[in-house]
Amino acid sequence: MFFLMGISNREREKGAYFLPCPRCHQRCLMTVTAQGHFFHLFFIPLSPFGTRYLAHCTECGTLYELSKIAAVSLKRDGGASVRVQDMLPVAGPQSGAMRCPHCGASVSPDDAYCRRCGTPLSP
Repeated sequence: MFFLMGISNREREKGAYFLPCPRCHQRCLMTVTAQGHFFHLFFIPLSPFGTRYLAHCTECGTLYELSKIAAVSLKRDGGASVRVQDMLPVAGPQSGAMRCPHCGASVSPDDAYCRRCGTPLSP
């Protein structure tokens, strides 16, 4: 008798939510995906392990990993209780620039103030 066992990776899109972006300094539309590994027995996925949730900001392009608490709140209240502290940056912006929270103008990450309206930009 022999057993066919293995491990596979799986990525599933969980949806789009309005979450607070630490880089944009506002609530932005983010696409959330779940990445995880599955243990297989005879090509049947039995148990997931190592699951992590990633949020991609559609405004600045930054990729964040959500904490377990934030992932649970996505299911419970659609992300209304997700805080900036629950998001860990994984990759920098892929397109676009950081935006001013007051007027929406593009600003550089090195700017302390918005060049258009003068609003202070927090680091």
